[in-house]
Amino acid sequence: MWSIYKSSQKEIEGSEAWELSQQFPYAVSHDGTNTVFVKTLDTAIDPFILPSELPNGEQLSDDDQAVIAAKWLFLQSDKALWLTKSQAIMLFAHPAHRLWCAKYDDDQRDQFESDYNYVGAFLHSVNSAVPWPEFNSELRPEGARALMLQGLAQA
Repeated sequence: MWSIYKSSQKEIEGSEAWELSQQFPYAVSHDGTNTVFVKTLDTAIDPFILPSELPNGEQLSDDDQAVIAAKWLFLQSDKALWLTKSQAIMLFAHPAHRLWCAKYDDDQRDQFESDYNYVGAFLHSVNSAVPWPEFNSELRPEGARALMLQGLAQA
């Protein structure tokens, strides 16, 4: 199992994230907000385990898992999100992760537009009242990230 903590938690001596950062000082933070560790702590208090299936055994789609992870990370501040390596790899490749990280090169405008439209569609499928403006030439990745935060707050 892997764990994700708010990056700010690494600065709080004695916190779970701080303890992991002592073991893994080069843990990755793709977005500047969350840090991913390739380990969990046996002493973690009340971590959230990202589900891969519903209680009835039905598999959750990648989009469903991405929405659950995004909403949980959006709402939480100090507790760990635990996930499997395969879930982490899936999430890092998901359009929502790329849009959240907001790191597109100038020659990736088509990818940015595709990710933006994909994320808008899946947020809208979770809650049809989530406003998602049409993609336009003025939109920048940072603005799309802000829209994504607003959408998650309503999803």
